[in-house]
Amino acid sequence: AGCVAGSLFWAKAAPGIDAMKAQYKRPATIPFPKENPYTPEKAALGKKLYFDTRLSVTSAQSCASCHSPGFGWGDGLAVGVGHGMAKLGRRSPTIVNAAWGEIFMWDGRLANLEEQALGPFGADEQNLPLEELERRVQSIPGYGPMFAEAYPGEPITRTTIAKAIASFERTVLSDGAPFDQWIAGDQDALSPTARRGFDLFVGKA
Repeated sequence: AGCVAGSLFWAKAAPGIDAMKAQYKRPATIPFPKENPYTPEKAALGKKLYFDTRLSVTSAQSCASCHSPGFGWGDGLAVGVGHGMAKLGRRSPTIVNAAWGEIFMWDGRLANLEEQALGPFGADEQNLPLEELERRVQSIPGYGPMFAEAYPGEPITRTTIAKAIASFERTVLSDGAPFDQWIAGDQDALSPTARRGFDLFVGKA
């Protein structure tokens, strides 16, 4: 009886739900900014920078220390841990789907991923002044050719470093979930209960 009632409920709700489902369709492309369009070379360079522990004052931390793929691109801690194992004031957020982000840092003080990419180099986290960051990247063998390929005609500066890291971060996406399959048309991907939950979520709830 419950299954029948659920089917009748969904049949009545379907017309409005179909229109609402269209708003939840998985994006077909990643929104890269016109000032920093995607290339494989930029993403590869950004990935190398992201995981490079040499880009911290003690060569012990990288972006991935707080935003690790092993912890859902976070760190699994209540609050982040920065330079000298000091506890930070806030939790390290995941970078999954950050390409669609509109607020960067918990207080929204940074405008985009390029600005966000430079934030953790400050004193609390990697503790590497931006002038030293530039000098260090310039001095590491192998980075020169990668920057020349990714950003031809541009020097290795905090700007190109940030653009490369942001390019990589935009490629970190959530995998397709049963919800995505349902939105795409597979009516059996979600249970009747979950489908009713969606109706409540976008409706009176």
